[in-house]
Amino acid sequence: MKNRCLIPNLCSAVGLLLSSAVFAQASAPVAAPLVAVDCRPNYPMEAVRANAQGVTVLVFHVNVQGKPTGGEVLRKSGPSLDMRGISMSDAINSDPPDAQAYVPTAEEIRRMRAASNEELAAVDQMILRECSPRFQKVAKIVGLLFEEFGRRYEHLPYALLQARMENLEDFGLVEIIGDVWLMGQSEIRLVPGRVG
Repeated sequence: MKNRCLIPNLCSAVGLLLSSAVFAQASAPVAAPLVAVDCRPNYPMEAVRANAQGVTVLVFHVNVQGKPTGGEVLRKSGPSLDMRGISMSDAINSDPPDAQAYVPTAEEIRRMRAASNEELAAVDQMILRECSPRFQKVAKIVGLLFEEFGRRYEHLPYALLQARMENLEDFGLVEIIGDVWLMGQSEIRLVPGRVG
């Protein structure tokens, strides 16, 4: 059986499972899910040798456009099946070629503008810490920072990460290829000669 990463199906399954407690019912008809990414598993060698199996439970955060914007691991399969082969940014990095850029909501913009200068500087440092001299997907950087950002700044929207990437480019600290609001189709790196 072929392993598939069915992000929309996973979101639907989690939504059905938890709908009464967490998810609001959609007011418009929902389109049939499509396979966004066909993931090949990358099993740790010790798990292959031990024929280890398990279940990992993921929760995806979906914006109003239906696009996964983040997620978290609720339960890992165990130390030998610790998701080394997939990261949250891999799962989110599923922009189809005709995807439209995410547009922050008025509420997200209001909350970003309310961030203190100290918070903005700290977010900038978090981004620079994860960047390297070689280009990496914006989705990867956002995925790497997702849990830490949410823990430290639960009052700020995740869209602040992309907004600050644009500011860091304006300051000449990073280079960006593409539109950061299309995380899966854009890349970021430190400017040559700069060390994170």
